[in-house]
Amino acid sequence: MIYLILLCITMLVPQVAGADVGLKGKGTYEEPYQISNAEELIKFRDIVNNSKKNSICDICAELTDDIVLNDVNVTSIDDNIDPTFQTSSGAKVNRNDLKKWEPIGWSKGDQFVFYGGVFKGNNHTIRGVYVDDKDMSQVGLFGATCNAEIYNLDVADSFIRGKDYVGGIAGFSYDSLFFNCWFDNSDKYQYSSFVIGKKYVGGITGVVYDQYGETKGFFKKNGVPFIQHCVNCGTIAGDKFTGGVCGLMYYGATKGVQNFGYIYCEHQETTGEVSGFNVQTAKQEKRFGEIEQEDIRENAEEKQTEEVKDNEKADDKKEVSEKKSDIKENSSDKSEVDEDKLQDRRDDQNSDFEEKISGESESNQDAKVGLSENKETKNEGKNMTGTIAVPPKNQKQLTILIVIGGLVCIAIVAGVFIVKKRKTGEGSDE
Repeated sequence: MIYLILLCITMLVPQVAGADVGLKGKGTYEEPYQISNAEELIKFRDIVNNSKKNSICDICAELTDDIVLNDVNVTSIDDNIDPTFQTSSGAKVNRNDLKKWEPIGWSKGDQFVFYGGVFKGNNHTIRGVYVDDKDMSQVGLFGATCNAEIYNLDVADSFIRGKDYVGGIAGFSYDSLFFNCWFDNSDKYQYSSFVIGKKYVGGITGVVYDQYGETKGFFKKNGVPFIQHCVNCGTIAGDKFTGGVCGLMYYGATKGVQNFGYIYCEHQETTGEVSGFNVQTAKQEKRFGEIEQEDIRENAEEKQTEEVKDNEKADDKKEVSEKKSDIKENSSDKSEVDEDKLQDRRDDQNSDFEEKISGESESNQDAKVGLSENKETKNEGKNMTGTIAVPPKNQKQLTILIVIGGLVCIAIVAGVFIVKKRKTGEGSDE
């Protein structure tokens, strides 16, 4: 990406300021924009970042007062390197409530807007720069600079975390000058400023890069070091190329710089009090090449690991698909078997039913024959006696009924006889 950007720089057309943008001044070197508060600093930042793409924005500005972006201090850091904030008055602050800073100047892929003007801090301080994006590169108060000059500026009480090219003042700087710049802590808390990243991490800038090599750059050509009289007091942490002042010095130089902050870096060969790595000597350049090759290998291994994971996912999906297919086939075969069994069962049931019907038909036929024989018997009995033939089991009952009927008749006759006798007796008495 670096070399692609360098190729694009040869075709850059600087943007000249002077339009009315709501800031005092004209944005020129003679009449820079005047910035006195956070709103004006944000407005200046937006002017730069919204400039014509693939260009250097060379507008100039100067601070006329101290600026507070977030009135907070970092009071502690947990094991995940997540900070705890509180205000200057001691009140705790949720970091989600902080105003996130968008760096001045940027580069994404093959598009970029570099800041290339003159920015004078006039010994003022910008406090509370808060950036926390582990996937973001070129992070700092300034994101990416080219041919810029930054003087007499102090950044304090800030938490700046990104991926690569992370610095307290600037993330990535091409052929740019930093003079008397500080990345500082507050007066109250000794460790209240942090710069954290993966590679190319520094208190002042993540990378100093002379885009023109060893001879053509303006500052290099005129013997001017890129970083002069700059000091870091913050805590700097990275995996590789991590330094107190600069993470990687690539064909640049320093003068009168100091580091008073803590530095944490896993790759000790690329850690330094001032610069994490300097590639000006052949020996160091060879080591740098070896480390670059190591990075390439690590990136290739990471890519290969991702490809393996993708292949494993694809295999898992294929296996699941095959299992589903097998289940469907088994279900289909099972359905066919079950259908055959059901058909056999239906056939058996039909056979049983037919046999049952056949048996019932024979029984009914036998019953009909029995009834026919009964009829014939009854008819024969009628013809023989002239009366209805009575089954033997009902003959006793009929005899009892006849006896009872006879007794009733006798009782009635007796009753009538007694009544008549009484009437005859009454007539003779008279």
